[in-house]
Amino acid sequence: MSTIVANEIRGVNDVGVLQPTKPIFSVHGSSNSYVTTDPIVLTTVEVNSGMYDTSSGVVTIPITGRYWFSAMIYCKMDNTEYTVIGHWKSTDGGTNFSRISYGFQNVNGGGQDHRSNINAQVLSLNAGDKLKLRFQADGEWYDGVQESWWSGWLIG
Repeated sequence: MSTIVANEIRGVNDVGVLQPTKPIFSVHGSSNSYVTTDPIVLTTVEVNSGMYDTSSGVVTIPITGRYWFSAMIYCKMDNTEYTVIGHWKSTDGGTNFSRISYGFQNVNGGGQDHRSNINAQVLSLNAGDKLKLRFQADGEWYDGVQESWWSGWLIG
């Protein structure tokens, strides 16, 4: 049997439901410059229920469940360079991380190219698991307000 806590779900004019305490974060870039930092740490917060650490870029899962994560990182590559953005997961409190997915972009010669590298998926996670978004590449990523972002939330 499930329990519904009154302050976690509210009706909205008989057309929907708000869930103001649901775990969620959405962050984007801020410096408007090309960088090569890894892991990717985005410091401008649109919304954060406390699961995203703006100093480390690490997400700590507060509640066991299924989560939607999506990231778009704008990248610059020259000639034969490549970019990889990956979700990395830790189940031991952040001591060890393993890659669980990645998005890949490359240039096959011909000069410079700029592309958005996207990685989105649903993950089954346990309370206490940690995630970070890593940049593994020989290109650069753009820490831009509109160009690079990462979001995640509990879906059930």
